[in-house]
Amino acid sequence: MSEKGLSCKNAKIKMSQFTLDASFSINAGELVSIVGPKQSGKSVLINAICGLLPVSEGKIFVGETDVTNLKTENRETALLCQDSELFLNKTVVQNIRFALRKMKLSKEELTVEVKRLIELVKLQGDDNAKVRTLSPAQRFRTAFARAIASNPKVILMDECLSSLESKDRHQLRTDIRDIQQKTGITMVFSSNDQEEALCIADKVIVLHNGKIEQMGTPEEIYRHPQTEFVATFTGECNILPYDVILRTLRVPETE
Repeated sequence: MSEKGLSCKNAKIKMSQFTLDASFSINAGELVSIVGPKQSGKSVLINAICGLLPVSEGKIFVGETDVTNLKTENRETALLCQDSELFLNKTVVQNIRFALRKMKLSKEELTVEVKRLIELVKLQGDDNAKVRTLSPAQRFRTAFARAIASNPKVILMDECLSSLESKDRHQLRTDIRDIQQKTGITMVFSSNDQEEALCIADKVIVLHNGKIEQMGTPEEIYRHPQTEFVATFTGECNILPYDVILRTLRVPETE
């Protein structure tokens, strides 16, 4: 049996005019994309998992631990979003070292670990640059390294690439996949871009109006959509009424 990475069991998150219902399970070490149109509930789900929004019913588990009522800092999760609250007047190294402060590493071990993380996210040459001087893509890499440094069980990414230029997005989604494979950390990546979600993930969750329409591999979602919404949202298709399909498939009678 695969080790659990993250699961929601009948979790219900109620907002003023919106309710999200979610039940799913992610294996440890998987990269799962959450995709859906605006106001579908992607950010609500991400924020509930990391403890920024309360769950009114059901439970959320990180690994085998019920984190439903735990504070954010006790959930062993890390959140990355468009504004990752880096220390802009500190260097890349200083930002990463801050996340390692609880590890109780020696000076030599700290130096080695910071170097490893900088190489992992491809920030060589920018390690001593002040974060405020970096491009948006390099700031994301810094935030990604800092998130990994905190040693989380799950990293949550809430549309963190949406404000970047197309070239940077394409490169970063490739690098995110590569880094996830190297580290083995369970990651959840939300996006408005269905192509991005399908190409980066082991599995995809399609959200619509606060409901999970379908969860499966990218191929299952794209080639075998279970609802009309999934079919139209994740690819080009023709929707035909059932009676039309039957007439098309009917074998002509022989004379």
